Amino acid sequence: MRTTIDLGEDIFYAAKAYAKTNKLTIGEVVTAWAREKFSTAQLNTISDKARPSAFEALGFRTLPKASGVTAFNAPVTNEAINQLREQEGI
Repeated sequence: MRTTIDLGEDIFYAAKAYAKTNKLTIGEVVTAWAREKFSTAQLNTISDKARPSAFEALGFRTLPKASGVTAFNAPVTNEAINQLREQEGI
């Protein structure tokens, strides 16, 4: 995943040197160091809570699932969307 983070100058240069020596990218080095810091259980707990849905990652806010309506039993129509907007106060 691509992102921008601010690193301390000392961490940046250490990661850069380590990456060059080991033929890795700085991102791979920082990821490995972060994984060493956190246990697998901590990472799973954190990432499950922090990971956005596919739609949220693209910038779409998802509506909560309406009672009794699923993607398989009701087509998405403008009327259905407007009804959900009214219910949610959007």
